[in-house]
Amino acid sequence: DGDLEVVSATKTGSVFVMHHDGSFFSNFPMNILGIESTSTVDDIDNDGDYELVFCTTQGLHVIDIKTEKGDHGSWKMHRGNTGRTGLYEGSLLTIIPNNLIPEKFYVSSNYPNPFNSKTNIDIQIVEVENLNVDVFDISGRLINTLIDRIYNPGNYTFYWSGKDKNGINVSTGIYFLKIKSGQRLITQKIALIK
Repeated sequence: DGDLEVVSATKTGSVFVMHHDGSFFSNFPMNILGIESTSTVDDIDNDGDYELVFCTTQGLHVIDIKTEKGDHGSWKMHRGNTGRTGLYEGSLLTIIPNNLIPEKFYVSSNYPNPFNSKTNIDIQIVEVENLNVDVFDISGRLINTLIDRIYNPGNYTFYWSGKDKNGINVSTGIYFLKIKSGQRLITQKIALIK
């Protein structure tokens, strides 16, 4: 799975990110110059994957880990090691909710499109109502229900990882997103390429 086990930053600026089995995430270790703070690991943009945040001499540095975050917590260590001798702690990053209520209902085009592993869609909701997002194949068969619950007004980002309702990857092809909120209905064509 995509769970982070260890995030370690050395004094020289080497950042190590490992899976629970001890293997490195892709593109790690990497170097970030001038690290001045403990790393923070959290899903700060609510897209289902982790972001790593460091304060550096050049400002705030954010690394977006493009792998689903999974269900486990993550170890956060600064100038630590892979032996888990660092401190396990909660995130120090505060996420300030967007309190602006959108003026009108809006659904973005999915991005990226075509996509390979995951595609996102932004939705603005103007009043408390049920939001339903379904994925259908080209023959009109329901593949997956991504969302079916009541949301408060606000800005939301959702994603589809190309899986059916049983968690099985679907094949390359054209699919349709059907977004329903109150009396509004929007359908979008998306292309999955494997």
